[in-house]
Amino acid sequence: MTEIEFKVSLRIQGDELIPDRVTQLVDCVPTQSHAKGDNIETRNFVRSAPTGVWILQEDKAHLLDKAINDLFNRIEENQETWKAITSKFRAEILIGVFLSGIQNGFTLSEKTVRRVASLGIALSFDMYST
Repeated sequence: MTEIEFKVSLRIQGDELIPDRVTQLVDCVPTQSHAKGDNIETRNFVRSAPTGVWILQEDKAHLLDKAINDLFNRIEENQETWKAITSKFRAEILIGVFLSGIQNGFTLSEKTVRRVASLGIALSFDMYST
């Protein structure tokens, strides 16, 4: 049997991004964030962040529409707020698609596509074969 899983994140990024300000605007605490120039610790070293980033992640899910809508249910969806965000920063929904088997497919409902589009947020897909 083939299976498909999704990992959905909202990422906002830009050189002038101040994570605490984005948190206030969207009324949600990020999973991960940093400002440009902040020190980021990895397993092997510390590096300076090349740009500011604010990320909100959902757990892996089997239903893409549900995962996107669960993420949106956590944030403020005021269109004027998002117009201000997307005019200054790059905002996108990152969707990791984890495929097992030879043939898989998925569908986004019209309602979900409209919800994403109404906020001016791009959809970005990364496909992985497991």
